[in-house]
Amino acid sequence: MTFEVPVRPIEARRRVAWPAPIVVFCAALVTLVALSLAEPAGPADDTRVTATERPSPGAGALADSSSALAAAQALAAQPHPRRLPATLGCEDLELEPCVRIARAALLVLPDEVADVSAGTVWRSLRCGDTHDCPPHYMRGSLPLGSVTFVFADGSPRAAINVVEWRHGPAIRLGARAWLVDWLPD
Repeated sequence: MTFEVPVRPIEARRRVAWPAPIVVFCAALVTLVALSLAEPAGPADDTRVTATERPSPGAGALADSSSALAAAQALAAQPHPRRLPATLGCEDLELEPCVRIARAALLVLPDEVADVSAGTVWRSLRCGDTHDCPPHYMRGSLPLGSVTFVFADGSPRAAINVVEWRHGPAIRLGARAWLVDWLPD
């Protein structure tokens, strides 16, 4: 059996070009959102970093060098509503990511809690169930670590998880932290 099919040229679809003002508006909107969600960098305040870092397997001599101290001083110069604790332990983390995770975790503490006297930062998250690690927080996020804070007034310790919040594979929106639990002493 044979079919006769007429031969016709294939018409190409015409691509609609976006008008320039729409492209400029979208680019400005993305830039504005990224700037509003970025961590603020401003003038120095009196926040101090005194970290008791335990050497991690990959840290080598960097943990003891002056460059680690310079990085800690640069991070301490950024303004923050709460001061970093006097003692900050970094478990299997370099100093810079350790301080970044601790700063993000400080943001979720309620205003009524006492000053933080000590803290320990871990590379892993504290996840026991979907309350500890909500799927809508975890989806598309990169886990950074968890923090346990001890308060000056002896109130229960706070356990906080921190992730790198992302939109798709390429857009980083900053650190996102949430309170996991209040731990008795």
